[in-house]
Amino acid sequence: MKFFDFEVVNFGIFDSSMKFGDRSVSKKRAVGFFEFELFTSKSEKLSFIDDRPIARNNGTIICAKPGQTRYSELPFRCHYLHISSDDERFISLMETLPDSVLVHDTDRIVQMYEELLRFDGDSPEEVFGLQSAVCKLIGFILHLAESGLPETNPALHTYRKPLMEAANYIKHHLSEKLTLNDLAGIANLSPIYFHKLFCERFGKTPSKYILEHRIAAAKLSLLSDNVSISSIAADCGFSTQSYFNNKFKEATGMTPLAYRKYMLGRLKL
Repeated sequence: MKFFDFEVVNFGIFDSSMKFGDRSVSKKRAVGFFEFELFTSKSEKLSFIDDRPIARNNGTIICAKPGQTRYSELPFRCHYLHISSDDERFISLMETLPDSVLVHDTDRIVQMYEELLRFDGDSPEEVFGLQSAVCKLIGFILHLAESGLPETNPALHTYRKPLMEAANYIKHHLSEKLTLNDLAGIANLSPIYFHKLFCERFGKTPSKYILEHRIAAAKLSLLSDNVSISSIAADCGFSTQSYFNNKFKEATGMTPLAYRKYMLGRLKL
């Protein structure tokens, strides 16, 4: 089994009043690391990623990625973890995370963040302990993101299993044509009702969910220069190479070929 490679840059508890004083809004800044910030009290104030507002509710975890732009209405207090990585598998996985997730069991996630604070030395025991605690926390955040949004609709609890079966079907059949009718049939729901519940659970339409996973799969395939762009397009479920090029550039700002050259160039450094 190949493990992910990452570096813990910093972690702790941040109080904006200690840095920003009486300011009402923080300055815009470019995100340089993967940032995971946990808020444990509800606030009317907002944080912004690429100018998209994020409500800071009790249990909100903001997942910011390198290259994004951030700023926040002040004040706020949060637990934070910053991670750096050159591991393309890790980067691709983190980029699939939404900008925020919400957890009901705040005591559990707070304990995970506070577990990090136990490790402050450079001994092998401390390093392995911190790595283990970080992996546990990131794994839990990934589980939250995969599980979807909080179940405010009772029907989401009733249909949780069939919705997850449809989502898992998508991930294992990206090369195939995936229609709303087919996915609704897997969940044994009408297409209209399936679409409504899927959007509520995952915070996005089925088509956007499919596209995001196809782009993520394509990113991994592009790390190999032995597979043609046209083959990757077909394997990831894009109907034509031109459609793949357009959607990939919309998502990443680069064509698949440019992305491959850029990433392979980084790997050779």
